[in-house]
This record gives sequence, structure tokens and C-alpha cells, in this order.
Amino acid sequence: MGFYVDKKDRKWTFTLNYGLILYLKDSMNIDLLEPYTNGNTTLQDIIQNRYKMLEVLYQIVKYSNKQASENEIWESFSGDAIIAAQEAFFTDWVNFSRESGRPDTAAAIQKAQELIQAGIRAAEAEINALDSKGAIERISRSVRSELATLTTSSGGSQEG
Repeated sequence: MGFYVDKKDRKWTFTLNYGLILYLKDSMNIDLLEPYTNGNTTLQDIIQNRYKMLEVLYQIVKYSNKQASENEIWESFSGDAIIAAQEAFFTDWVNFSRESGRPDTAAAIQKAQELIQAGIRAAEAEINALDSKGAIERISRSVRSELATLTTSSGGSQEG
């Protein structure tokens, strides 16, 4: 069973099962049983498209929490709750795949999670390595230069 807690301290639960998987296939054309075989790009689509991931999470929570309103569900996806919901979904998907005799699917999902985390770490390292002071100085020099050019060219055409 997957769960996450939102900013209002509400616990949202879901369980990946065949009923939910069929619901996702019918409502979104998302195939969690065969997420990467026979030309299916479900796994890739979910990982690479943040909006697709949010829609999948929404549909999962909606299916599992029928008493909740659309607004309540969307409001539950804020900040860290999105990441927690995503991690819970992937963990539940891996467990479901293993329990269903699909260790290949479980391994592919786990590898995708590792790649996501590696990408995040690489992006953070790149951002942290930026020379912000140097970049600000370069931008400032460029702006001063542009202003000087504008002042010089506009100053020469004005008559007093």
C-alpha cells in the first residue's frame, strides 16, 4: 500500500491492484502491466512528463479515495507531498510487479527511479557549481555597456 501526507496533515492511501491498473488503462491509456515492452512508452512518458505523472497520481488517488473531491485531491499535491506521492507510487508499482511475477518490470521501474535521482543530483551539482558572483558581474557589465551605448547614441541625436 502506498501513501503520502499532504500539507494539511491528511494521509492519502492507495493500493495498486488489477482494478486500478485497468482503470488507468481505460481512463488514460496507461499500461502499468507492460510499461516498456512492444513499443509501449508508459514508463518513459511518466518519468519524462511531469504533467503526465501528476495526472497518473491524481487518477490513482481519485480511484482509491472516492469520497474526496477533485479539489481536495489536487490540493494534496503540493511541495514535498508530490515527491512523496510519486515515491509511494513507484514503490507500490515495484512491489506489485514483483508479487505478480514480473521481476523484469520491477527492475525497470527501480532503474528508472535511480536515473531520476541521478539526474536530480547532477542538476543540483551543476547549479551549485555555477559561479553566481561571476555571472552577476558579467550581466552587470553587459547592462552597463548597453546603457552606455544607448546613452551615447541617444545623447548625440538630442538638440538642446
